[in-house]
Amino acid sequence: MACCKRQEVRRVCRPQPSLFSRLNCLPCNRMFFFMVGVGIGVYWTRIKERIAEETKEASKAAEKNKKK
Repeated sequence: MACCKRQEVRRVCRPQPSLFSRLNCLPCNRMFFFMVGVGIGVYWTRIKERIAEETKEASKAAEKNKKK
C-alpha cells in the first residue's frame, strides 16, 4: 500500500528575482500583504487609544471646570 502522506515542497524565491517578477511570487505577496496588514492594525490601534485618551482628558477637564 502506498503511503498517502502529502509531501510539502517549500518554495523559495531563488535566485532573488527582480522586483517585477516578485509581483507574481505567491510567498512574497503573502509576506507583503501580511506586513501591510500588521502595519494597518498597529496604526488603527494607536489611533483608537489616542482618541480614548483625549476624550478621557477632555471629560476630566470638563468636570474640573464644573466644580469651580
